[in-house]
Amino acid sequence: MRLPLPQKRIASVTRFAAPCALVLVLAACDDKPAASHRITPADESRSAGAKGADPTPKAGALVLGSQSLENTRAEIAKLTASDVVTVTVLSYGRDSDGNVSLNFTVKNGGACTLTALAGVAYGFDARGRASAVNAGGETYVAFTVDKQQIAKGESGQLSVPVHNVPLASIGVAHVDTTTCDDGKIWTRP
Repeated sequence: MRLPLPQKRIASVTRFAAPCALVLVLAACDDKPAASHRITPADESRSAGAKGADPTPKAGALVLGSQSLENTRAEIAKLTASDVVTVTVLSYGRDSDGNVSLNFTVKNGGACTLTALAGVAYGFDARGRASAVNAGGETYVAFTVDKQQIAKGESGQLSVPVHNVPLASIGVAHVDTTTCDDGKIWTRP
C-alpha cells in the first residue's frame, strides 16, 4: 500500500539487520525560510553570559532564523541587495593547535576606504545544515574588525578568532556597520 508522503524532504532510508525492517526518516524542517528577528536585551545577556562565549550581536541587531545554507544565502542576498560592502566568501577553520577562526572576504563597493566593519556570521556543517557557532548554541556570531585599509573597489581577506565551533565549516554573513577613513559611519537600519 502506498502512503502519501508529507511535503518534506526525505533525509534518509535505513535498513536494519532485522528481516523486513525498514525505517523512513523525514527531515525535521520545511523548505520555508525561518523568520528573522532583532536581538533583545535578554538574548544578548543570555548569549554573552555563557562561559567562553564569543561576541554575540548587540540588542537591536538583526539576525536570521536557523535554516539551511541555501535558504540563508537567499535571505542574505535579499537583505544585502543594496549594500555597498558585502561578504563574498566565509569559512570556519582550525589551525594545527586547534584554534578556530572565522575567515572571510569583504568586497568594498563603496566610495571610501574602509577602516572598520562589524556584522553577523552564520555557521553551517559540510551538508549545509545550520550549526552552532557560539557557547549558547546560537547558529550566529558577531564579528568586529578594525584597523583595516580596504580601498574602494577592492576586497580584503579578514580573520577573526572564535572559540565555540564544534562542526561548522562554512558560513555566510552580512555587514551591519562600516566606518570609512573620512569618519563616515553606515549602520544597517
